[in-house]
Amino acid sequence: MVKAQRIVLFCFIIVLGNIVRAQTFDTRRTIDQQRTTLDLSSENALSQAREFIRMDSTYYVGYLIEGQYLYNHASDYQGFQYAVEPLLKAKNRLLREYGEALTMQYLSTAQFSENMQRYQDYMLLATNLSECYNNTDQPDKNMRMIEQLDSFNFRKDYFGVAAHKSWIYHRYRTFTSKDYYFLKNSIAENERAALSACFDGLEKIQANKNENDAWFGPNQSTMDQLTIYHYLALLTTYNKQYDSSSYYYQELEKSGIISWNNYGGLQLETGNFSDAAQYYSPEMNPQFEHMLQEPYYYSPELLVYKGATKEAIQMTRGIIQQNGSMPGFGWYNIALARSYMYDGQLDSAALALSKAENFREVSIGTTLTEKQYKFTIQVLKVAQLNRAIAWEKFTHKNWWYSPMHLWHVLTLKVQRFFAKYVVSNTIKHDPDRERMVYDLFCSETTITFDEVWDILQDFSDKYFIKKYEGYIANDKRTNITKYFKLFKAKFQLENGDKKDAQATIDDLVHNSQFDPDNEKLFIGRLYEVAAQLYEDKSSDDAFFYENELLKAYPQLLPFAGVSPKMKLQISGDANAADQIKNALKKSQIDWSNKESIPILNINIQSSDGKKAEILLEVSDSEGNQIITSQPFSIDLKDEDNVENIILQKGFHIG
Repeated sequence: MVKAQRIVLFCFIIVLGNIVRAQTFDTRRTIDQQRTTLDLSSENALSQAREFIRMDSTYYVGYLIEGQYLYNHASDYQGFQYAVEPLLKAKNRLLREYGEALTMQYLSTAQFSENMQRYQDYMLLATNLSECYNNTDQPDKNMRMIEQLDSFNFRKDYFGVAAHKSWIYHRYRTFTSKDYYFLKNSIAENERAALSACFDGLEKIQANKNENDAWFGPNQSTMDQLTIYHYLALLTTYNKQYDSSSYYYQELEKSGIISWNNYGGLQLETGNFSDAAQYYSPEMNPQFEHMLQEPYYYSPELLVYKGATKEAIQMTRGIIQQNGSMPGFGWYNIALARSYMYDGQLDSAALALSKAENFREVSIGTTLTEKQYKFTIQVLKVAQLNRAIAWEKFTHKNWWYSPMHLWHVLTLKVQRFFAKYVVSNTIKHDPDRERMVYDLFCSETTITFDEVWDILQDFSDKYFIKKYEGYIANDKRTNITKYFKLFKAKFQLENGDKKDAQATIDDLVHNSQFDPDNEKLFIGRLYEVAAQLYEDKSSDDAFFYENELLKAYPQLLPFAGVSPKMKLQISGDANAADQIKNALKKSQIDWSNKESIPILNINIQSSDGKKAEILLEVSDSEGNQIITSQPFSIDLKDEDNVENIILQKGFHIG
């Protein structure tokens, strides 16, 4: 009797199991059918995904749709982190049930077609998870997931295993195996691993080409190969293999899938600034929502090199207004701060930096890291404080006699000390400082060559003289050599080697070739150092270089640490003229009646003794008008205000 009951119970369990399996099969078939008509970008996709999970919580599809919805709507760290959980659930459930079928994906065309939906879903999940891990700085989880996918040894790589691996090695090259299990123990080793991953990927494409051609057509491998070329172009640029990177970019251009933004980086790094500006332009690069548009970060930098600071301000303010506080907001504010700073608008630069510092930036659509973000803000803080100190001294030549101005300068110097301490400490512990800082131009750096001087100044002059002599002798970028020579001269001057500095500068002035339209910042810095060299000699050379600096980049002159000779001409109301003259006497400008020097011409159009309407013009030593202001009003009662406004207008600031 007991045996019979057991048999009946066993049969019941079998029947029940079959019923459950049948019901599960029917449920999943319903889910699969409904899924085909679902728009994953629609607002009801999330509710439908949760309905699928309610219908069968063991099936992966509901989690896939939920994760895809959250991924599509993510625009910050937390958003991508939220997307990881359902995407991971979907991947694990898919592999648990269909992993064996995936191992046989390429056994036959029948097997490939039969399991196509699962295979495509796996590729989608892996791609989205990889992006989530990238955007939340989890390279170890990313690499483990890629290695799991690679273990299937799919004959055709729709995911891009080689490209993803190479980029993770490169992006985290400054870390070691102590930080992440897959890394090597030096930058050079990580770079070799990145390049090796690409070359292994190309070999695999070639090894499987005949079979894949038979299945997918004769051109099936082209895009797979070009994807790897894209990363090889970036890697070889970083490793200064410029012939190789040019080759890969040419191949990408032939196929119409080149990233002009990245190609612009190569042009910037090799000193082709006009080409870089063209390729970095937003018009040549696709625009994406909810992510940093790198052209809007690097194009203003090139405009600063060009001396077009007001155009740079306009561009960055425009993208900030357009995008609001979406990812990229912080980087755009850094670019805006730089644009303001080189235009001499130091208070506005400080405000933009403050906004960037208080924003949690996310690296979406860019390889720029949070570490670079924080470092760049600190570098610009140092640069802004350097200029603030210089402006205080320029506008008050006897600043050390005034308790108020002395206190202001000392306060700024203390702030600079702490900002520079943070920067120097970061550089000290950065194993990539040779490439990203000292090398002056690297397509992956986020600071300008000029800002490098702000942070290296006052360090070991002899060490850097020798270092830049090495760059001059060994670097193959002919367009960049003059920048290394300029830094050598700066350090020579800092070290008190005036004769050596003068020889270097004279060689640069007389033997260098530069782009007069796109290298105005370099030209300005060159004349600035020359003016400093001749300053204490009161020679015609000093007047010449000050005049050339004024013509090339007038906003730099007040911060150059020199006392430029200028002639002051004021017409209009006599009382207002006297007040303006008295205010301007405070400045470091050496007012003179000497011939053939720049002229500041002030026309007082109206005055009531309290306020005056002014029109201002500046001419160079040859009498060519170089600056003309719009009419502006000043309060004559405040001498500091009068001086500040007139000097700002006179040097094209603001």
